Amino acid sequence: MLQVVNKDVMLSENLDRTADNLFSQAPAEDMGLQQYRHPIQTEVGGLVGFYQPDGGTYFQGQANQVDQFIVAPQPILCVISATELARRIAQGGRDITVDNWISKMISKVKDKTAHTRNAYLQGYNNGTLATVGSTYSSGTVVPLVTPSFGGRLLDRLAQYQITDASSNVIGTVNVIDVNKNSVGGTDTVTIDVAPGGLAANYLFIPIGLATGNPISVNGLQYIISTSTSLEYCGVSRANSYVQSPGFNANSAFLTLGTVEAFMTRMIQALGTERFAERKGNVWYTHPAQRMSASILGFAKTLFMAADGKTPGTYDIATNRNRKWEIAGITVEEDSMAATDKLYWIDKGVMKRVRYPGSQKFIPGMIEGIFWPRQSGGLWVSESDAMYQDSVNYYSSLPWASGVIYGLGVQPALSN
Repeated sequence: MLQVVNKDVMLSENLDRTADNLFSQAPAEDMGLQQYRHPIQTEVGGLVGFYQPDGGTYFQGQANQVDQFIVAPQPILCVISATELARRIAQGGRDITVDNWISKMISKVKDKTAHTRNAYLQGYNNGTLATVGSTYSSGTVVPLVTPSFGGRLLDRLAQYQITDASSNVIGTVNVIDVNKNSVGGTDTVTIDVAPGGLAANYLFIPIGLATGNPISVNGLQYIISTSTSLEYCGVSRANSYVQSPGFNANSAFLTLGTVEAFMTRMIQALGTERFAERKGNVWYTHPAQRMSASILGFAKTLFMAADGKTPGTYDIATNRNRKWEIAGITVEEDSMAATDKLYWIDKGVMKRVRYPGSQKFIPGMIEGIFWPRQSGGLWVSESDAMYQDSVNYYSSLPWASGVIYGLGVQPALSN
């Protein structure tokens, strides 16, 4: 049947990847085939004290101290599929006007993978993307815990593993839909089949992660952490040089006092001279915190009327087209970021590592990238193209970045 297909197809999927863009690529020549090792100098060396130059003894010195972080990239696969009929239609012809949607799908794979990496970056390093809410009892419509992400890290039509509270996988589900855009409502995810035993506080994690001890990429909560326990890239967090400065807002809204107290802690960690040298810093947070700051900052507006006339227009809200700044530092907003955290990030020390040769399609039999599927030992008319990546993230100077955590959210956005 002859057909004309509209080329003006609008994308309805959220492809934010702001956090991923905050990390710079580590030089390829520094990346080994197994693990990436990054030295960090923790002490310049030398012992200082008083001595007696009139026949007194010299005390012994101390060399500089260097530790090293070990960062292993995590292999990631993004697989797309197409049938033979879809491929014929996409190629078009004399009687068919169509946008080649397969080519468009291929061109968007890199963006989709970056968006997914952005979701992984929001957590710790165990792959947790969402948590089943306390009101769940049964069924395929699953309420999700609101802070810090609700369902904002889950994608419609994606596939995830579900684990119990101890990270043991109980099943794999396909997402039919995600409700994550409501104001004043509870985020929910609709899945195809509820695994047996699904209960509150169970977790959604990516497919392919190991049961019991899933190890994903290092997220912001792992990289910028005030914790004094566990480890950071193989180094004990008991060492002060891997502890990031932080400020617990204790559910209070973002205020001037909170920012000033946190910035003072950053200056104390870095020293006044090194703090002044940081030129690549940005804040990173969810737009909910901009709303909080705008509401709390609303007080009075002063109009300067040189000719006796006031301006003809009055805007009750702040201009969303203007860059948001805090203490003169640009704020990067991300719809996937935690609603209860405000990160202060030094982009100069945030690093991304990859295995050599990553970010490419695995060569295939059809059109150079597609692999035909088999069913019952027979080839079928559907094929898959596999885009590979490998990535991990770390900070070469953990205490150069910090976080205000436990921030409150305005009631209108509390859910």
